[in-house]
Amino acid sequence: MSKVKKPAPAGNAVEVWGLKTCGTTRKALKFLESKSVACVFRDVREETPPKTLINQALGSVDRYRKAFNTSGAAYKDGNWKVKVDGLNKAAALSALSADPMLIKRPIVRGPNGVTIGFDEDAIKKVIK
Repeated sequence: MSKVKKPAPAGNAVEVWGLKTCGTTRKALKFLESKSVACVFRDVREETPPKTLINQALGSVDRYRKAFNTSGAAYKDGNWKVKVDGLNKAAALSALSADPMLIKRPIVRGPNGVTIGFDEDAIKKVIK
């Protein structure tokens, strides 16, 4: 089943990739709203993040484990705890692209880069 592509955000709008039911995604959206930052929400269940975005997100972490949603069912069911530390960037990109539920949320893309997970300081840097 192919995912529906949505248009890119207009102007300098920030993209937030995550789940509406995810607490950290909601926290990021609330944080951006408090800063009066226009953003476009993209649900990873409806639209798989592009590989280029995931690749950029991997570049924002010092260990690939930080890009994985270690508390999610997909991570636990796939026994990723054993596998993740041995992954190179290409293998991590392949795994995260194949199953977006493995991705730590949210991914925030702004005019100055991409960050993964909720970190106010990192988000501030990418949205300025």
